[in-house]
Amino acid sequence: MIGLSISLMSRRAGWLAVAAACCCSFGCGQADNSPMITGTVTVDGKPVSGLYVVFYDAATKAATSSTCTQDGGRFEWNVPEPGEYVITAFWPKRIETAEEVIEGPDQLRGRYRQFEHPAAKVTIAAGENTLPPIELARK
Repeated sequence: MIGLSISLMSRRAGWLAVAAACCCSFGCGQADNSPMITGTVTVDGKPVSGLYVVFYDAATKAATSSTCTQDGGRFEWNVPEPGEYVITAFWPKRIETAEEVIEGPDQLRGRYRQFEHPAAKVTIAAGENTLPPIELARK
């Protein structure tokens, strides 16, 4: 029993060390000075939940962050720093079975998923940013 307790304590200490290293390397949560973005997404004029919004740095084309819309098509998220961003979007069809929920094909058929054909292009300033509604269409 003592050996088991020591082993569990050693594992727990190891995981705490890994978590601490991650926090030091990447930061815990969003940085205080990272710009906050709020917005809404509609598809064919109706707000949708479960749609993924991905922010890309316009200069480097690197994905910097992503979030998913909630009720009313609303989203709230941070990006690493002010600047020009390209926003892509995809809306997976939810397939529910008795055991699980699976995200199926993009209901927008990949129309807004590519950097070259984004859902929007925006300029993000320091502090809080409210984007104009992002209006998408299935066809």
